[in-house]
Amino acid sequence: NNPVLTHPLRIAAFGALVWNLWNQSDAVLRVAERFKAVAMISIAGQVVRTGLILLFAWKALLGVNSTLIFNIAEVFTAFVITSLIIPKTLYRKGRGAKYPVGEIFAYSRWMFAFSVLFMFFDRLDVLMLVYFKQESEVGLYGVAFTMIRPFELLPETLNTIFLPKVSKFTKKSEISKFFRDTLKITLLVGSLCAILIVVARPMMLLFYGQQYEASIQLFQILVGAFILLTILNPFTLLGHTINKPQLFVIMASINLALNFAGNIVFIPKYGAVGAAVVNLVSRVAGGILGLLVLKFYLDRWQEEKVVTENRPDDMMAP
Repeated sequence: NNPVLTHPLRIAAFGALVWNLWNQSDAVLRVAERFKAVAMISIAGQVVRTGLILLFAWKALLGVNSTLIFNIAEVFTAFVITSLIIPKTLYRKGRGAKYPVGEIFAYSRWMFAFSVLFMFFDRLDVLMLVYFKQESEVGLYGVAFTMIRPFELLPETLNTIFLPKVSKFTKKSEISKFFRDTLKITLLVGSLCAILIVVARPMMLLFYGQQYEASIQLFQILVGAFILLTILNPFTLLGHTINKPQLFVIMASINLALNFAGNIVFIPKYGAVGAAVVNLVSRVAGGILGLLVLKFYLDRWQEEKVVTENRPDDMMAP
């Protein structure tokens, strides 16, 4: 019943349509592993958005509606450029078979459920801080949370690169090699990111000033959670290899439950520091439990493949 939010909500609904259009065309480039094009398009969209925001801020015209429009302009720019890059023959090429709507829905419903659960997990600490603590403490945590956001793009980038590869795996030997090679990369990246803990103080004071000094410790704790995310997250993509999207829902549910239980206990007593520690611990415990669940399904997947490969041809015939 807040009329002030009515118009922004309508703009956001239109933005959701534009976002889905862009995701469809962006997915084509990712499947084709044209990551350079994906990166350049993302940069172009960000340049448009940043330029518009700076212009309107300079003219003192920046508001909720205009900011929403600029975010949509970024996505729309990316959609237009992506659509022009995709070969036109791709749209005219016949499929040769009926579009598998049922299979896609059966798979994507799990991914949608995962996205919703992860969204709650990602914002639960802030929501519970708002409920239990004063706004000043929520603001300190929000600053630390905002500072870690740009660095979280790193594991997302790794997922973008690895996903087309892991989706093609058919043998356990490929998975083992992926695990070894990826662990080398993520451990190196995680070690380099540990430098953020050392430079946290000058970086936070440079961007936000002395009044946000209390955010430094929160940022350092969240960096630990981010490093763990960088190291472990690519391995969860193997759920796509074995065609088990429900794995992502299980992992997200574990993290959400751990985060909620931890916040109930620690936020009332320790405030923002408790929220940051619970974020770290829940990612550690959730990551370990998630990998154990993944191993269970991987072992079963390998056993099923061995049975299928050893089955006589006449038994495999329809």
